[in-house]
Amino acid sequence: MEEIIKNLLSECAYDEKTEGITFYSKDDKSFFFIVNISEEDFTTLKNKDLINEYQQYKAVLDGFKRIINNGDQITIEKNSSLIVLVKCSSIEAIGNLQQQILLFEEDQYFFKKYVILYTDASIGGLTTTPLVPELRLKINDKTTFSRFASEGYKSEIAEYLVVIQLFIKLPFLNLDHGTEGFTSLNQKITSVLDTEAALYASLLSHSEELGQVDFSKSEEETKINQLLSILPHD
Repeated sequence: MEEIIKNLLSECAYDEKTEGITFYSKDDKSFFFIVNISEEDFTTLKNKDLINEYQQYKAVLDGFKRIINNGDQITIEKNSSLIVLVKCSSIEAIGNLQQQILLFEEDQYFFKKYVILYTDASIGGLTTTPLVPELRLKINDKTTFSRFASEGYKSEIAEYLVVIQLFIKLPFLNLDHGTEGFTSLNQKITSVLDTEAALYASLLSHSEELGQVDFSKSEEETKINQLLSILPHD
C-alpha cells in the first residue's frame, strides 16, 4: 500500500526527499509523511494519549522534529500531513475501527492525519500506471457505489472501499469532472443577450403597428395574434 501512495504522490507532482527520514514535498509548500501501523496496535488505541506510544509514529515524529530544528524547511511545521496505513485482516475493519480512526484523525498535533485501512486483496488490482485516471474510473462505478450504500463494508467490494477512502482522505486527489456539454456563465449571458437583442430589433420594427392596435376591440384579435407570433414560444 505504501508503494501505491508513493505513486499517487509522484503523479500529483510531489517530490520524494530524505533528510534523515523520507517525506514528500510539492513546491516546498505542502508536505506528506507516511507511517504504517499494524492492525493489532491500532486496535488498542483507546485515547489520543496512546498515539505517542506507537513506535512507528514516534520514529516519524522524531524525524519531523529534526527537520524543523535544522531549519532547512521553514514551511514544513505548519503544512505537513501524515498518511497512516493500517493493514487489516478483513476490510470490515473499516467499520469496526471507526472509534480508533476518529481518535487518530482528530489529533492534529504536529500533523493533519489521514487513516487508510486496507487488505492485501483490496489493493491487488491497483497496479495501473498512471494510477490516478484508473482510480477516477473506479470511483465512478455507480453499481458498486450503490452496493456500498446499501450493504456497507463488505469484502466483495474491498477494492472500492480502498479507492473511496483515498478520494475522501487524500487532499491531493480529486475527481475529474468532465467539461463536455458545459456552458460557461459568460457563454450563457452572451447567448441570452443575442436572443434578446434579436427580439428587441423585431419588436422595434413593428412598433408602429403595435401603437395602432386597440386591444379592447375583439375585431383586432387577428392583428394581435400576428404580432404575438413574432415572440419566442419557449
